[in-house]
Amino acid sequence: MTTFWEILHGVVNNALFGVTVIIFTTYLTLMVYSAISLRKYLRKNSYVDYNSIITSPLAPSVSVIVPAYNESVTIIDNIRTLLSLYYNNLEIVVVNDGSSDDTMEKIIGAYELEKVNYFFDYRLPCERIRGVYKSRSRSFKKLVVIDKRNGGKADALNAGLNVVKNDLVVSVDADSIVEQDALLKLVKPFLEETETRVIAAGGVIRIANSCEISGGRIRKVHLPGKWLPRAQVMEYTRSFLIGRIAWSELNGLLLISGALGIFNREIVIRAGGYSTQTVGEDMELVVRIRRYMAERNEQYKVVYIPDPLCWTEVPADLKNLGRQRSRWARGTLETLWTHRRLFFNPKYGKLGLLGYPYWFFFEWLAPLLEFVGIVVFIVLAIIGRLNVPFFLLLLGFVYFFSVSVSIWSVLFEEISFHKYEKRRDVLKLMLTAFLEPLFYHPVAMLMNVKGNIDKIFRKSTWGRQERAGFSHKKVGYQKQRRWIVPAGVISLAAALAVFFFFRKDLSGEMKGNDAPAVVHTEYAGITDGGRSATVAEEAKGAEATVAEEATGTVTTSEDPGADREEESAAGRDARMDLDAQVMQDDQDMQDVKTTASYHIIVGSFRNRANANRMAESFREKGYVVMILVTENQFHRVAVASFFTLSEALNYSGEMKQDADLEHSWILHWQAE
Repeated sequence: MTTFWEILHGVVNNALFGVTVIIFTTYLTLMVYSAISLRKYLRKNSYVDYNSIITSPLAPSVSVIVPAYNESVTIIDNIRTLLSLYYNNLEIVVVNDGSSDDTMEKIIGAYELEKVNYFFDYRLPCERIRGVYKSRSRSFKKLVVIDKRNGGKADALNAGLNVVKNDLVVSVDADSIVEQDALLKLVKPFLEETETRVIAAGGVIRIANSCEISGGRIRKVHLPGKWLPRAQVMEYTRSFLIGRIAWSELNGLLLISGALGIFNREIVIRAGGYSTQTVGEDMELVVRIRRYMAERNEQYKVVYIPDPLCWTEVPADLKNLGRQRSRWARGTLETLWTHRRLFFNPKYGKLGLLGYPYWFFFEWLAPLLEFVGIVVFIVLAIIGRLNVPFFLLLLGFVYFFSVSVSIWSVLFEEISFHKYEKRRDVLKLMLTAFLEPLFYHPVAMLMNVKGNIDKIFRKSTWGRQERAGFSHKKVGYQKQRRWIVPAGVISLAAALAVFFFFRKDLSGEMKGNDAPAVVHTEYAGITDGGRSATVAEEAKGAEATVAEEATGTVTTSEDPGADREEESAAGRDARMDLDAQVMQDDQDMQDVKTTASYHIIVGSFRNRANANRMAESFREKGYVVMILVTENQFHRVAVASFFTLSEALNYSGEMKQDADLEHSWILHWQAE
């Protein structure tokens, strides 16, 4: 009879294998598409003169909207950066979302602002706008500042959409530094559109932690000195250069980062603007405007630009990282739930059949399944039902595949834009690719799970993000914690050692100090729920063996003295004695004794003395016992249940064909 644990064990193994194959296939496909798209982009744009866009009368007008809430640390540098952008028909709109610090006061003082009369219409709902400010200096004529009551980032963006008049709008986080030619590259897809309308575009976001920054510009790029920002560099590089570029090629992109994105203003307003009901307003807007276009059967596309266009400060401690990732998880769940109608809906084309299902299964559900898998692994390990060789094989496969994906993303970065010029930066980034799955990914996964739990308990706040600010950033490298590298190397070495140690045990055998394996047999309707054990050498002369069994004597397949001498020569007796681990299930043993006459018990030992002690312990219980010596010099005591001795001996002969044995001792006892 199949037990519950056997069923669970099989389901978990098959599910893990199936999910692993699907994930690997998906990521390999995305890597191929991203490589093709990146190569196409580099060839197409290698001879483009972006300066011609500045003087072109066809260049669309652009408004940059910057929502700011308590951003006094970075706001001046950010505005200075935006005012220096290379573009002609441009306005910069800063929306002070009811900041409780001195953000507004700093802006007024730095740019000589005064309140002006400014006509606008509330086409999108937002909190009350208290005033519009412009500079008295003509040097800052492009700058417009909106002061309003606090309503959140989405509400601030809607207020900016109500005020601006230009064709295209760019949303920028107040803690971001935008490359000077970013707008030229962002508007290029809109100039190239034909019958397929471009409704939005986004670019690569890079991490500014530890970079040299002055005057609102990135002067010199460094890899972050702290571990958390550096791991996020690896994460961002992989996400942008493999994930989003591939989905752009497939026209299935669902997310444009809130740090920098450009949109068709009229389409955004018609679709309803930014949603104030979610903390993931950037993703929700992209999904909604795509849905808006699909429901009207209009040809459209959302474009991703692989150029590094924006630099932002990322959390450098677990507290702020946890808040950010919790918000991202909640935003993803809210967006997927709001637009659940898209799920495998052919009406929406690639959006419903590819983009939405990918985000559902791989971005939202995958971390939850990973967490459940870890819990199941711990439970199976505690109750002794863990298939160690299978687990180690799968773990090694997943680990090295994830490392290879990260290494490929570093390769894409180096052959394309090469922002990290120092060789040691690239080497550190590659080392991070090996350490990130061990130290960073589990933390990010737990934060994602916490975000989903927060959503269940209806937590909807953004969470305060504490920033160091660009002006106060230390130049160069900060000294990394000394325990990171040795801990990572030791963990990796241990994982590899165990993986290769068990690489030959795919049949499910255990060695050394593992729990004993149990032979599976269907005789007498009894199943013991274990894995197949290694086999004994076939006994010669069945009739003679039957006679010896009946009298309780010992039979050897070879010269016992020679075998013991060979064992001694091989150093078996010199090995450390390990306590025999015997599987004891009183109820199952009682059932076996009452339904069958001949039994074999399984255990693994490093010398024959321990095997003999265990075999003797079962003599009084009336079991047939076989002591086996395998090619790897581990002694095993095997158990199975049969009605007759001939069935037991035939079973031994069948098992022999599945393994190579140097020699074996067979001890026979007949059940009373």
